[in-house]
Amino acid sequence: MKKNGVFSLIFLIVFLLTKNDTYGQVNLFTNAENTEDWNDALNWSLGVVPTSAHDVTVTSGVTLKLKTGDIGVAHSITLSGGDTLIVQDSAFLTIYDQITILNSGFFSNRGMTTFSAGSNGFHILEGGSLTNQDTIIMNQPQRGFDFDGGTITNNGLININNPFHEGILMYQASVSPNQRKFNNNINGIINITGPNGYGIYLADTLNNNGTIFIQTVLRDIPTVEANSIYIQITGKLFNHGEITLQSSDDDGLKNDGILKNFSNGSFVITGFDKDGLVNNFSMENFGDVLIVGSDYYPLNAGLKNSNTLLLRGGSLLEISGTNLMEYGIYNTYPFTIDTNANVFIRRTGNDAIFDMGSITNHGSIEITELQDTLSYGIVNIYPFNNYGNIIMSDMGSGVRVEAGVFNNYGIMTFTNLISKAIFATSAFNNFENGFINVINTGGNRIYSGIIFVDISNFQTYPFNNYGNINIDSSHVGIDVRQGIFLNTGNIVIDHYRQALDLGFINNTQIPYFYNDGNLFIRNHEEPLTMSLKVDDGDTFTQNFQNTENGRIEFLNIHRGMELKSGLINYGDISFENVTQWCFLLENYSESHSITNQFGGEIDIVNAPIAVQFGYAGNSTNLNYFVNYGVFKMKMMTDTAIIGINSSSTFENYGTIMGDAIIDCEFANVNSFYRPGQNIGKLHFLNYIGTQNATFFIQIKGLAGWEMLMDTMGLLRIRPLTCLIRWM
Repeated sequence: MKKNGVFSLIFLIVFLLTKNDTYGQVNLFTNAENTEDWNDALNWSLGVVPTSAHDVTVTSGVTLKLKTGDIGVAHSITLSGGDTLIVQDSAFLTIYDQITILNSGFFSNRGMTTFSAGSNGFHILEGGSLTNQDTIIMNQPQRGFDFDGGTITNNGLININNPFHEGILMYQASVSPNQRKFNNNINGIINITGPNGYGIYLADTLNNNGTIFIQTVLRDIPTVEANSIYIQITGKLFNHGEITLQSSDDDGLKNDGILKNFSNGSFVITGFDKDGLVNNFSMENFGDVLIVGSDYYPLNAGLKNSNTLLLRGGSLLEISGTNLMEYGIYNTYPFTIDTNANVFIRRTGNDAIFDMGSITNHGSIEITELQDTLSYGIVNIYPFNNYGNIIMSDMGSGVRVEAGVFNNYGIMTFTNLISKAIFATSAFNNFENGFINVINTGGNRIYSGIIFVDISNFQTYPFNNYGNINIDSSHVGIDVRQGIFLNTGNIVIDHYRQALDLGFINNTQIPYFYNDGNLFIRNHEEPLTMSLKVDDGDTFTQNFQNTENGRIEFLNIHRGMELKSGLINYGDISFENVTQWCFLLENYSESHSITNQFGGEIDIVNAPIAVQFGYAGNSTNLNYFVNYGVFKMKMMTDTAIIGINSSSTFENYGTIMGDAIIDCEFANVNSFYRPGQNIGKLHFLNYIGTQNATFFIQIKGLAGWEMLMDTMGLLRIRPLTCLIRWM
């Protein structure tokens, strides 16, 4: 038994010695031969060239070289106190655990350095320094770089394959914070594949002039984010090169620090599960950012911004997705798009830009091919200011103003939209230099060019047009359901089913249209619809007003104005080439005045009916027409003033000029007894300049009553069928 015990003790001692040699015996490089040669055994404290079992250290201040063409291996290497390790050209170094660099230690790789599976990569801290000129490969390390302090410079290739944790970890340093710099120079390439958690966690400075490629970022712990790049609050990323982030379980790039992409820099961010780029602190872009999303996550976006964002002149932000990514840009903080900056968004599942922070655009925004026809190109809840160009095409709807105000000083173009170009439930201002162009091609019509519904209780958010609006090919050009629409600029509505509709939601919130500029309505394409429709409104007001500066022109139309509510004209209204009627007055429950005021002029050329009272045969129209101004008619092809069933009539206090047949059942002529309700002055004037023109006025029916004295001196009254006086 004693003999067996002795053998057991000897075996245990040998095993422990072997175990110590297997798992990392320190082998100090002394440079005893003064050759700086890794493969000179006499330079090592153990008298042998390091093996995979040795933890290599270097005498303070000494330089160690793995010379050209040589091969070296080690379990680990520690460089400190001015130590230097140089892997020369075509030399090969294999590490099984970790290289630690600290206290002015320096590692220079000019050959190939490889880390075996399960290694711990580089740990650089407290002033350590690494320069790579050739190739560093890490296969399944715990992490690629644990960077606590110092400087890393890459001029070659770094491959980090399937790390168990981060590819590059740069936590906020407790010692010498904000002193670390990772420089990836112009020829530098960093590839990180399959990290768990973060591709790069950045709490200090990364300067990229080369190429960074990060793909397949996984979440190893459910509660920990998995982002390709995370810039912590003290982190800074300055990019002059190319950064590609491909496929992450959470965000592509999340910025809580400072992100600056220069004019020669580019980002390509694809395949993220949540958001492509999240900016929570400060981002400035002079270069190109391309974001491609393909997955659904509630409220996910290509760009999600909650702090300072500047898109500088010459920059490009392009966001493209499938119908799964909800938003292109989801914004909750004011940001600016500079002159000559470009934003391009296509194929989002919901709204392309959802703005709750206030965006100011001086550049160009182009949005196209949104998949959901109920989605919008831009939805703003805070003020949105456009001084540049906004282009939207081949999608459902354009702009929705939910709250705040939309101010347009630039150009907005909507092409081939399905639903509506602008839907405003709050204030919209198209200023003097603003231009809004809505056009559909190929025989298709947009449902409505502009829909305006002021949802405030006191109608405090008007739609103001001081500039130019052009709407071509629409079912309804402008639809005002509630609130005040003021035009002092120019509006052209062409090729339409219905040009302007003043409807109403309830009797307490009435729509109003004030025209102090030019309103041109042309080329009516549906014979059974109205060009301009004013629904029921307030009995004591005129819902539609054309001021003394206002001009309204109807050209090539079927039906003109259907007036169920009041209208007052101080300016000019003209109709030319009308197939049915110019004014249709019909209200069967309350009375409204349609008034052509002093100074107002209505000019009708080539139409069958100027004014028709009533339309439904079984009901009585109560709306009436009063003329104090000038009412001209030429080339009338039917009875100019007529009715179907109406208790109200045409009352003239002004001047009627032209050729017309007037049915006196709906236009009372009684200049003697009832001067307030008579046909007034009939001017047979050559107002178009034709020499020796012949004009014809025929008054049908009972025109009124005439009082005369008979031969016996008695007063008699007789019916008046026609009274014409030449002026």
